[in-house]
Amino acid sequence: MNAFNLHFILKYCCILLFLFVYYATTTSCNFNIKLIQTLHNEGFHRNITYDIDYGAYDGNKDWYEDCSVGLEQVLPGGLFASPDEVEALRYKTTTIFKSKVDIEISAEVASPITLHLLGSVESHKTFLSLPVHARYHKSVAGGGYVSVDIPPPLLYINCGPKKFGKCRGESLVNSFCPKNLQNKCPWIQVPVGGGAPLSWKIPRGNTQHHDLVWFGTVAVVCFGSLYILKEIHCHKTRQNKQ
Repeated sequence: MNAFNLHFILKYCCILLFLFVYYATTTSCNFNIKLIQTLHNEGFHRNITYDIDYGAYDGNKDWYEDCSVGLEQVLPGGLFASPDEVEALRYKTTTIFKSKVDIEISAEVASPITLHLLGSVESHKTFLSLPVHARYHKSVAGGGYVSVDIPPPLLYINCGPKKFGKCRGESLVNSFCPKNLQNKCPWIQVPVGGGAPLSWKIPRGNTQHHDLVWFGTVAVVCFGSLYILKEIHCHKTRQNKQ
């Protein structure tokens, strides 16, 4: 046996030994988590709910109990969540904005918004909610609707390093921990079943109705102003008579 073949065999044996040690010292996490994402209400102001169901983990139904849960939701430019409104509803769901929000701009110049929704596992479930609003879209000839797709969120869980610290194949790098603490971050991204994009059809203006809308607006303003002036004049006349 020449030196080349001997070197190749030794190298191959080292690789097999490394793989054996790696798989022997790591655990495979059999997650069984289902997420149902639902869009409620009608019009420009709606609500997204997240219903998360935790199945048994290796036969243990209480494995996730009291764990912390985090969703990373990205809203496309056609939608936004109001920080003031979310703060008022903080008792329902803790929400952290990872992006700046301008609620006044139109969909065409808006950027996606990233949010973190935080909760906990109680009785094998987690229920989170997020109020969202549609932005105004630029009018086009013929009007109609524009379809905005809301992607499913990423699911992160924090049960402490003892439970999931050695999960093979699960990423430890995420934005739930500071960059300088990524190696010790207790949050891990976990796979989830059932999550599917939501579609929201948002109405947009018809440029062919521009003249009609302009004339109607001017007419309403003029008649309204005349009515107010008339009421002011009548009120002063009654005062003078008294």
